Amino acid sequence: MNYFPYVPQGNWYSSSGGYDYRQYKPVTAYTVDQPVNVNNQNINVFPYQALNYQPEGAQYPYVYVPISQFSKVGAKVNWDEETLTLSVTTDYYQIRNELAACKESLKGCMTSLKTQMIEHPPANPMNKLTNQQLHDMITPYIIRPEMGYQVYTETEEDEKKFGVIHVEHIQPGSIYDPPGAAFNFNQELLDKLTEAYGYPVRFDFGNRHFTRLGVFKY
Repeated sequence: MNYFPYVPQGNWYSSSGGYDYRQYKPVTAYTVDQPVNVNNQNINVFPYQALNYQPEGAQYPYVYVPISQFSKVGAKVNWDEETLTLSVTTDYYQIRNELAACKESLKGCMTSLKTQMIEHPPANPMNKLTNQQLHDMITPYIIRPEMGYQVYTETEEDEKKFGVIHVEHIQPGSIYDPPGAAFNFNQELLDKLTEAYGYPVRFDFGNRHFTRLGVFKY
């Protein structure tokens, strides 16, 4: 049987064999009267409040948070009755690393896509629909068409777009005295145009007098 003499070290004891043992003793601590936020969630709540305690020999006091509160911010707290061991585990770092890897992968895909489009530019899809076909698709979404409206496209290809679709309101009406012609576009129409052109169609700009939709490359 080995005997290891214990050497007092403040609030705990260290044996000559290198093992550390905590010493049970009463100390003076104070409940914290301010929120303690972890991942934007206050964990300084009843019944297990955070404590403000200054260990012997420490220059400043520390805030101590009960381990039982860790589960509220996604950590897994486990007590092993057989070994009297308390463990806390979290997948925060794993998720953070996976998210960073996904961002890098997406960045690489976008760079590759742009490079491919520069080296092998796709045919401009703006001529897939005739003016009449485009007019027929948009007309059901015109409010008070009798006030006059006009639909036309422009091939203004740049790094992001193939071109634009203009919907002009001939008589938009006064700001103070509507009504006038208006374009009530919605996601349903954008989905139809996206399917027709084969590329995403999104809102690009608009005011009382006209609306511009862009046919984007990605």
